[in-house]
Amino acid sequence: MQRISILFVSLMFVSTAAWAKVWGENEPAGHWSFTTAKPVKVIVIGGSVSEFNQGYSDWIGRTCRNVEVVNVAKARYGSWGIGKRFEAQVLRNPNVNLRAAGSKYWVVIQGGLNNIWEPTKVNSDFMQLFQLIHSKGMKIVGLSLTPWGTNEDEGRTRRWKGIEAVRTQDATRLCVDWMMGRLSPSQALGRFAGGKTSWNREDLPDVSVDLYNQDRLRDRNAAPRNTAEMRRQLDADSAFQRQLQSMPPERRRAEYDRILRQAVEMPRWFLQPELKSFDHIHPNREGHRIIVDIACPQLPQEWGCDCNYISHATGRRSGSNSQPANTSRNSRGGNNGRGGSRH
Repeated sequence: MQRISILFVSLMFVSTAAWAKVWGENEPAGHWSFTTAKPVKVIVIGGSVSEFNQGYSDWIGRTCRNVEVVNVAKARYGSWGIGKRFEAQVLRNPNVNLRAAGSKYWVVIQGGLNNIWEPTKVNSDFMQLFQLIHSKGMKIVGLSLTPWGTNEDEGRTRRWKGIEAVRTQDATRLCVDWMMGRLSPSQALGRFAGGKTSWNREDLPDVSVDLYNQDRLRDRNAAPRNTAEMRRQLDADSAFQRQLQSMPPERRRAEYDRILRQAVEMPRWFLQPELKSFDHIHPNREGHRIIVDIACPQLPQEWGCDCNYISHATGRRSGSNSQPANTSRNSRGGNNGRGGSRH
Protein backbone atom coordinates (compact mmCIF):
# COMPACT_ATOMS: atom_id res chain seq x y z
CA MET A 1 0.00 0.00 0.00
CA GLN A 2 1.48 3.29 -1.09
CA ARG A 3 1.03 6.13 1.36
CA ILE A 4 2.74 9.46 1.65
CA SER A 5 4.87 9.62 4.76
CA ILE A 6 2.85 10.64 7.82
CA LEU A 7 5.87 11.42 9.96
CA PHE A 8 5.76 15.07 8.99
CA VAL A 9 2.35 15.47 10.61
CA SER A 10 3.91 15.13 14.06
CA LEU A 11 5.90 18.33 13.51
CA MET A 12 2.65 20.28 13.42
CA PHE A 13 1.38 19.07 16.76
CA VAL A 14 4.35 18.64 19.11
CA SER A 15 2.75 20.79 21.80
CA THR A 16 -0.57 18.99 21.37
CA ALA A 17 1.13 15.65 21.92
CA ALA A 18 2.15 16.70 25.41
CA TRP A 19 -1.39 17.98 26.03
CA ALA A 20 -3.01 14.71 24.94
CA LYS A 21 -0.99 12.66 27.42
CA VAL A 22 -2.45 14.61 30.33
CA TRP A 23 -5.97 13.32 29.68
CA GLY A 24 -6.23 9.94 31.32
CA GLU A 25 -3.56 10.35 33.98
CA ASN A 26 -4.77 9.80 37.55
CA GLU A 27 -8.19 8.77 36.27
CA PRO A 28 -10.49 8.16 39.29
CA ALA A 29 -12.27 4.84 39.63
CA GLY A 30 -15.87 4.74 38.48
CA HIS A 31 -18.74 4.14 40.91
CA TRP A 32 -21.67 3.77 38.51
CA SER A 33 -23.58 0.51 38.19
CA PHE A 34 -25.87 -1.26 35.77
CA THR A 35 -29.46 -0.85 36.88
CA THR A 36 -31.67 -3.01 34.65
CA ALA A 37 -32.24 -6.69 34.01
CA LYS A 38 -31.32 -6.32 30.34
CA PRO A 39 -29.15 -9.36 29.46
CA VAL A 40 -26.61 -7.49 27.32
CA LYS A 41 -24.48 -4.76 28.92
CA VAL A 42 -22.93 -2.32 26.45
CA ILE A 43 -20.20 0.08 27.56
CA VAL A 44 -19.35 2.93 25.19
CA ILE A 45 -15.81 4.33 25.36
CA GLY A 46 -14.01 6.92 23.26
CA GLY A 47 -13.56 10.67 22.86
CA SER A 48 -16.10 13.45 22.47
CA VAL A 49 -17.75 12.02 19.35
CA SER A 50 -18.65 9.03 21.54
CA GLU A 51 -19.57 11.22 24.51
CA PHE A 52 -21.80 13.48 22.40
CA ASN A 53 -25.13 14.25 24.07
CA GLN A 54 -27.92 12.10 22.61
CA GLY A 55 -25.37 10.56 20.24
CA TYR A 56 -24.87 7.07 18.88
CA SER A 57 -24.87 5.48 22.36
CA ASP A 58 -28.38 6.83 22.90
CA TRP A 59 -29.49 5.56 19.50
CA ILE A 60 -28.12 2.09 20.33
CA GLY A 61 -30.18 2.08 23.52
CA ARG A 62 -33.28 3.11 21.59
CA THR A 63 -32.73 0.58 18.82
CA CYS A 64 -31.62 -2.59 20.64
CA ARG A 65 -34.20 -3.96 23.09
CA ASN A 66 -31.89 -6.38 24.93
CA VAL A 67 -29.15 -3.92 25.87
CA GLU A 68 -28.44 -1.57 28.73
CA VAL A 69 -26.00 1.08 27.53
CA VAL A 70 -23.66 3.04 29.79
CA ASN A 71 -21.48 5.71 28.20
CA VAL A 72 -18.11 6.35 29.86
CA ALA A 73 -16.57 8.23 26.90
CA LYS A 74 -14.72 11.45 27.65
CA ALA A 75 -13.96 14.47 25.49
CA ARG A 76 -10.32 15.34 24.78
CA TYR A 77 -9.02 11.83 25.46
CA GLY A 78 -6.54 10.30 23.02
CA SER A 79 -5.97 6.58 22.51
CA TRP A 80 -3.85 6.15 25.65
CA GLY A 81 -6.29 8.11 27.81
CA ILE A 82 -9.24 6.12 26.46
CA GLY A 83 -7.56 2.94 27.65
CA LYS A 84 -6.85 4.41 31.07
CA ARG A 85 -10.42 5.60 31.39
CA PHE A 86 -11.72 2.12 30.57
CA GLU A 87 -9.50 0.61 33.26
CA ALA A 88 -10.72 3.12 35.85
CA GLN A 89 -14.41 3.30 34.94
CA VAL A 90 -14.92 -0.41 34.32
CA LEU A 91 -12.16 -2.62 35.71
CA ARG A 92 -11.57 -0.62 38.90
CA ASN A 93 -15.27 0.06 39.42
CA PRO A 94 -16.41 -1.91 42.50
CA ASN A 95 -20.00 -1.93 41.23
CA VAL A 96 -19.24 -3.69 37.94
CA ASN A 97 -19.22 -7.48 38.11
CA LEU A 98 -18.11 -8.84 34.75
CA ARG A 99 -18.91 -12.37 35.95
CA ALA A 100 -22.53 -11.64 36.76
CA ALA A 101 -24.69 -14.62 35.82
CA GLY A 102 -26.90 -14.18 32.79
CA SER A 103 -25.15 -11.07 31.46
CA LYS A 104 -23.04 -10.58 28.36
CA TYR A 105 -20.67 -7.64 28.12
CA TRP A 106 -19.74 -5.68 25.03
CA VAL A 107 -17.60 -2.57 24.57
CA VAL A 108 -18.28 -0.12 21.73
CA ILE A 109 -15.29 2.07 20.92
CA GLN A 110 -14.82 4.99 18.55
CA GLY A 111 -11.95 7.43 18.98
CA GLY A 112 -8.29 8.22 18.48
CA LEU A 113 -8.71 11.52 16.67
CA ASN A 114 -7.08 13.50 19.48
CA ASN A 115 -3.69 11.99 18.63
CA ILE A 116 -4.29 11.13 14.99
CA TRP A 117 -0.90 12.65 14.07
CA GLU A 118 0.68 9.44 15.49
CA PRO A 119 -1.58 6.79 13.95
CA THR A 120 0.64 3.81 14.65
CA LYS A 121 0.57 4.79 18.33
CA VAL A 122 -3.24 5.04 18.18
CA ASN A 123 -3.42 1.56 16.67
CA SER A 124 -0.96 0.14 19.18
CA ASP A 125 -2.80 1.65 22.15
CA PHE A 126 -6.14 0.31 20.94
CA MET A 127 -4.68 -3.12 20.22
CA GLN A 128 -3.46 -3.31 23.81
CA LEU A 129 -6.86 -2.13 25.03
CA PHE A 130 -8.61 -4.77 22.91
CA GLN A 131 -6.34 -7.44 24.32
CA LEU A 132 -7.23 -6.30 27.83
CA ILE A 133 -10.97 -6.21 27.11
CA HIS A 134 -10.90 -9.68 25.59
CA SER A 135 -8.91 -11.04 28.52
CA LYS A 136 -11.84 -10.03 30.75
CA GLY A 137 -14.30 -12.06 28.68
CA MET A 138 -15.85 -9.05 26.95
CA LYS A 139 -16.38 -8.50 23.24
CA ILE A 140 -15.84 -5.42 21.11
CA VAL A 141 -17.64 -3.44 18.42
CA GLY A 142 -15.07 -1.16 16.78
CA LEU A 143 -16.45 1.89 14.98
CA SER A 144 -13.96 3.56 12.67
CA LEU A 145 -13.33 7.28 12.64
CA THR A 146 -16.00 9.27 10.83
CA PRO A 147 -15.34 11.68 7.93
CA TRP A 148 -13.87 14.99 9.10
CA GLY A 149 -12.09 18.03 7.74
CA THR A 150 -12.85 21.49 6.42
CA ASN A 151 -12.05 24.08 3.77
CA GLU A 152 -12.89 26.84 6.21
CA ASP A 153 -10.62 28.83 8.52
CA GLU A 154 -11.80 26.90 11.56
CA GLY A 155 -9.45 26.34 14.49
CA ARG A 156 -6.35 24.28 13.76
CA THR A 157 -6.94 23.99 10.02
CA ARG A 158 -3.35 23.93 8.81
CA ARG A 159 -3.77 20.16 8.82
CA TRP A 160 -6.32 20.53 5.99
CA LYS A 161 -4.29 22.84 3.74
CA GLY A 162 -2.48 21.56 0.66
CA ILE A 163 -0.15 18.64 1.21
CA GLU A 164 -0.85 18.67 4.96
CA ALA A 165 -4.40 17.59 4.18
CA VAL A 166 -3.06 14.52 2.40
CA ARG A 167 -0.89 13.66 5.39
CA THR A 168 -3.81 14.12 7.76
CA GLN A 169 -6.05 11.95 5.63
CA ASP A 170 -3.38 9.26 5.32
CA ALA A 171 -3.06 9.18 9.09
CA THR A 172 -6.83 8.89 9.42
CA ARG A 173 -7.00 6.12 6.84
CA LEU A 174 -4.23 4.20 8.59
CA CYS A 175 -6.38 4.07 11.74
CA VAL A 176 -9.54 3.23 9.79
CA ASP A 177 -7.87 0.44 7.82
CA TRP A 178 -6.38 -1.06 10.96
CA MET A 179 -9.75 -1.03 12.75
CA MET A 180 -11.18 -2.87 9.74
CA GLY A 181 -8.39 -5.46 9.77
CA ARG A 182 -7.06 -4.50 6.33
CA LEU A 183 -3.42 -4.01 7.31
CA SER A 184 -0.55 -6.21 8.40
CA PRO A 185 0.97 -5.56 11.85
CA SER A 186 3.97 -3.81 10.32
CA GLN A 187 1.72 -1.48 8.30
CA ALA A 188 -0.66 -0.72 11.16
CA LEU A 189 1.80 -0.52 14.05
CA GLY A 190 5.05 0.67 12.48
CA ARG A 191 7.77 0.82 15.13
CA PHE A 192 5.31 -0.51 17.70
CA ALA A 193 4.93 -3.84 15.87
CA GLY A 194 7.80 -5.39 17.86
CA GLY A 195 8.29 -8.18 15.34
CA LYS A 196 4.60 -9.09 15.25
CA THR A 197 3.80 -10.65 11.85
CA SER A 198 0.14 -11.69 12.18
CA TRP A 199 -2.97 -10.83 14.18
CA ASN A 200 -4.49 -12.87 16.97
CA ARG A 201 -8.24 -12.82 17.54
CA GLU A 202 -7.86 -10.74 20.69
CA ASP A 203 -5.93 -8.00 18.83
CA LEU A 204 -8.90 -6.76 16.78
CA PRO A 205 -12.60 -6.00 17.32
CA ASP A 206 -15.12 -8.81 17.12
CA VAL A 207 -17.25 -6.54 14.91
CA SER A 208 -15.75 -3.73 12.80
CA VAL A 209 -17.79 -0.99 11.13
CA ASP A 210 -16.34 1.35 8.50
CA LEU A 211 -17.89 4.78 9.03
CA TYR A 212 -15.24 6.71 7.10
CA ASN A 213 -16.00 5.55 3.57
CA GLN A 214 -19.77 5.94 3.76
CA ASP A 215 -21.71 7.95 1.19
CA ARG A 216 -24.34 8.73 3.82
CA LEU A 217 -21.74 10.48 5.98
CA ARG A 218 -19.08 11.87 3.67
CA ASP A 219 -19.65 14.73 1.23
CA ARG A 220 -18.99 12.70 -1.93
CA ASN A 221 -20.45 15.36 -4.23
CA ALA A 222 -18.48 18.29 -2.81
CA ALA A 223 -16.69 20.62 -5.21
CA PRO A 224 -13.03 19.62 -5.62
CA ARG A 225 -10.19 21.95 -4.78
CA ASN A 226 -8.51 23.99 -7.51
CA THR A 227 -6.02 21.76 -9.33
CA ALA A 228 -3.61 24.56 -10.23
CA GLU A 229 -3.50 25.81 -6.64
CA MET A 230 -2.93 22.30 -5.28
CA ARG A 231 -0.13 21.80 -7.82
CA ARG A 232 1.47 25.05 -6.70
CA GLN A 233 1.36 23.97 -3.06
CA LEU A 234 2.84 20.56 -3.84
CA ASP A 235 5.64 22.12 -5.84
CA ALA A 236 6.42 24.51 -2.96
CA ASP A 237 6.47 21.81 -0.27
CA SER A 238 10.12 20.96 0.38
CA ALA A 239 9.40 17.81 2.39
CA PHE A 240 7.23 16.42 -0.39
CA GLN A 241 9.83 17.27 -3.01
CA ARG A 242 12.51 15.47 -0.99
CA GLN A 243 10.27 12.44 -0.76
CA LEU A 244 9.82 12.42 -4.51
CA GLN A 245 13.55 12.70 -5.07
CA SER A 246 14.11 9.64 -2.88
CA MET A 247 12.03 7.53 -5.27
CA PRO A 248 13.18 5.89 -8.49
CA PRO A 249 12.66 8.30 -11.40
CA GLU A 250 10.08 6.06 -13.05
CA ARG A 251 7.84 6.26 -9.93
CA ARG A 252 7.98 10.01 -9.32
CA ARG A 253 5.39 11.12 -11.86
CA ALA A 254 2.88 8.47 -10.83
CA GLU A 255 3.30 9.35 -7.15
CA TYR A 256 3.02 13.07 -7.84
CA ASP A 257 -0.18 12.56 -9.81
CA ARG A 258 -1.64 10.31 -7.11
CA ILE A 259 -1.00 12.84 -4.35
CA LEU A 260 -2.28 15.72 -6.50
CA ARG A 261 -5.50 13.84 -7.19
CA GLN A 262 -5.92 13.05 -3.50
CA ALA A 263 -5.39 16.71 -2.56
CA VAL A 264 -7.86 17.95 -5.16
CA GLU A 265 -10.57 15.47 -4.09
CA MET A 266 -10.07 16.05 -0.35
CA PRO A 267 -13.42 17.86 0.31
CA ARG A 268 -15.25 14.73 -0.83
CA TRP A 269 -13.99 12.99 2.30
CA PHE A 270 -15.32 15.61 4.72
CA LEU A 271 -18.47 15.19 6.79
CA GLN A 272 -21.61 16.30 4.96
CA PRO A 273 -22.48 19.90 5.96
CA GLU A 274 -26.01 19.04 7.09
CA LEU A 275 -24.60 16.42 9.50
CA LYS A 276 -22.19 18.76 11.32
CA SER A 277 -22.92 19.93 14.83
CA PHE A 278 -20.69 22.74 16.10
CA ASP A 279 -17.62 22.01 13.98
CA HIS A 280 -16.30 19.83 11.14
CA ILE A 281 -15.53 16.90 13.43
CA HIS A 282 -18.62 16.15 15.50
CA PRO A 283 -21.74 14.74 13.78
CA ASN A 284 -25.06 16.12 14.90
CA ARG A 285 -28.00 14.08 16.20
CA GLU A 286 -28.96 12.97 12.69
CA GLY A 287 -25.34 12.04 11.95
CA HIS A 288 -25.29 9.82 15.02
CA ARG A 289 -28.54 8.19 13.94
CA ILE A 290 -26.97 7.39 10.58
CA ILE A 291 -23.94 5.90 12.37
CA VAL A 292 -26.18 3.39 14.15
CA ASP A 293 -28.23 2.79 11.01
CA ILE A 294 -25.01 1.88 9.18
CA ALA A 295 -23.82 -0.33 12.04
CA CYS A 296 -27.16 -1.97 12.83
CA PRO A 297 -27.02 -4.91 10.37
CA GLN A 298 -23.61 -5.88 11.80
CA LEU A 299 -24.52 -5.59 15.49
CA PRO A 300 -24.77 -8.90 17.38
CA GLN A 301 -28.07 -10.72 17.10
CA GLU A 302 -28.19 -11.09 20.89
CA TRP A 303 -28.59 -7.29 21.18
CA GLY A 304 -32.09 -7.53 19.70
CA CYS A 305 -31.68 -4.49 17.44
CA ASP A 306 -34.56 -3.26 15.31
CA CYS A 307 -32.87 -1.96 12.18
CA ASN A 308 -36.22 -0.95 10.73
CA TYR A 309 -36.72 1.39 13.69
CA ILE A 310 -33.39 3.20 13.30
CA SER A 311 -33.82 3.46 9.52
CA HIS A 312 -37.14 5.27 9.91
CA ALA A 313 -36.36 7.32 13.01
CA THR A 314 -35.48 10.98 12.80
CA GLY A 315 -32.52 12.86 14.18
CA ARG A 316 -34.61 15.86 15.10
CA ARG A 317 -34.26 16.70 18.74
CA SER A 318 -38.02 16.36 19.29
CA GLY A 319 -37.68 12.60 19.19
CA SER A 320 -38.37 9.76 16.79
CA ASN A 321 -41.33 8.50 14.87
CA SER A 322 -41.74 5.30 16.87
CA GLN A 323 -41.45 4.20 20.47
CA PRO A 324 -37.81 3.81 21.58
CA ALA A 325 -36.73 0.35 22.69
CA ASN A 326 -34.46 1.60 25.47
CA THR A 327 -32.23 4.55 26.26
CA SER A 328 -28.59 4.95 27.20
CA ARG A 329 -27.19 6.88 30.11
CA ASN A 330 -23.94 8.43 31.12
CA SER A 331 -21.85 6.98 33.94
CA ARG A 332 -22.22 10.22 35.89
CA GLY A 333 -25.96 9.68 36.24
CA GLY A 334 -27.06 12.58 34.02
CA ASN A 335 -26.93 13.39 30.37
CA ASN A 336 -23.64 13.59 28.54
CA GLY A 337 -23.41 17.37 28.35
CA ARG A 338 -22.27 18.83 25.06
CA GLY A 339 -19.56 16.28 24.44
CA GLY A 340 -16.89 18.93 24.80
CA SER A 341 -15.63 21.58 22.44
CA ARG A 342 -12.64 19.46 21.53
CA HIS A 343 -12.60 15.99 20.12
